[in-house]
Amino acid sequence: AAISAVRKTEEAVAAAGDAQLVNSEPRLMLLSGGRVDARLMSVCATFIAAQEESGREDTVEEEHVRGARLLIAERCRELLASYTTTLDADQALLKNSDLPYQERHIVQYRVSKKLLLHEAVTIFSS
Repeated sequence: AAISAVRKTEEAVAAAGDAQLVNSEPRLMLLSGGRVDARLMSVCATFIAAQEESGREDTVEEEHVRGARLLIAERCRELLASYTTTLDADQALLKNSDLPYQERHIVQYRVSKKLLLHEAVTIFSS
């Protein structure tokens, strides 16, 4: 069931004309606005489906998609917890006008990643 569902997702991506774009980026990604790479959602949903003994082959049900969303939210929480600084601490650092140029850009990058992760947690937890 899992392999079939992933193949169906790959076919849908190809049919939508996004195959070249998807193939150019091999990593599965979280995107802004609560969007995710279709392959990431497919993999997570099929992982959830594979945990069941439902007997429903070649299908990914709505419950699997909900489970995938929760799985993605949990992974985003784990990534946020792995940082040595919080979003608030990084934003406070950016208010320091004496922050060296290179360090400022590093902190800005970290803030943008954390904002994306927080947004995903909010969207996918519901």
